[in-house]
Amino acid sequence: MSWRSMLAAGRRENVIRRVAIIDLGSNSWRLVVFTYSRDGEGAWWKRTDELYETVRIGAGLGATGILSEEAIARGLETLTVFNGFCRAAGLKREDVHPI
Repeated sequence: MSWRSMLAAGRRENVIRRVAIIDLGSNSWRLVVFTYSRDGEGAWWKRTDELYETVRIGAGLGATGILSEEAIARGLETLTVFNGFCRAAGLKREDVHPI
């Protein structure tokens, strides 16, 4: 099942709120979407989507103290993918939280 069809299936639930957390580590970046939904048995947060990318943003940083152009390019490419996913998922800017 594609991620687009999974998103469409998730919209059939009684979704109350969705938030995305972006973990920006020195080696990898992860986007995790949590959905707060309610059904006949209760309400809860559950992880509904996750993207992971090895960015290595800190590669070479120790030697110079400056991010390399290659690392910046990898970071920007990953943020572009994450942005596209969030838009396709219908997440609003205020629902996306980088940490």
